[in-house]
Amino acid sequence: TILVVSGATLGADVVTGDVITAGGQSFSVASAVDFADGSAAVTVMNPVKAEIPAGTPVKVAGTHRGDVAFSRDAFTIAFR
Repeated sequence: TILVVSGATLGADVVTGDVITAGGQSFSVASAVDFADGSAAVTVMNPVKAEIPAGTPVKVAGTHRGDVAFSRDAFTIAFR
């Protein structure tokens, strides 16, 4: 999914893993982007669930690491 963002601070950037919000939806940035001229197309990992009107403010919520750990004893498979 690609979000086209304009009006950003010149030279601002987002990096892989940053979380941005727009229109009440949160998105994880898939690849780093530099807003050299104040606008850019940002590739995000999750789909847009509802239309985001033009002019909607976009906020960078910061980075997010999705750490997941499993114990080898966490799952049991039962056959009948």
